[in-house]
Amino acid sequence: MWIASRIAAEGREGRPIGTIFVLGDALEVLAQTRQLVLNPLQGHPESGRKTFFLLELEETIKEFATIDGAFIVRGGRCRARGGVQLQAKPSKLLDLPAGPRARATRPAAAITGSTGSVAFAISQSTRTVTVFKSGRILTQIQHSEGHREERAP
Repeated sequence: MWIASRIAAEGREGRPIGTIFVLGDALEVLAQTRQLVLNPLQGHPESGRKTFFLLELEETIKEFATIDGAFIVRGGRCRARGGVQLQAKPSKLLDLPAGPRARATRPAAAITGSTGSVAFAISQSTRTVTVFKSGRILTQIQHSEGHREERAP
């Protein structure tokens, strides 16, 4: 959650960015995606991969977040994909608020509604992190520009 909060609050080089992180049920999630760009997480040997959520990788993650697409994280490690389009079709009508966040929230809600995953959608326009599970909003966290949240030890 800390990286989603940092991206929402700080953006990349002072400019707001939006992205989606999907955690859990990676094989089922990946079956419902399309790779948009070369996978920025591919090519690193399994033994040398760092944990995805390390503070040292923050700037790298922020840079990749400027590329359109979502991050699929498996087991908290760089074992899945970045730069993917979520193509899940919700099994039921999603009850989501309309507005500028829809670009990130609809795909995040749909993928969690059709898999056992959790998604963190960061809105570029409102700097809001919306957490989804089972196609529903669990919580929303609004960040103001320039707010820097410290990572818990």
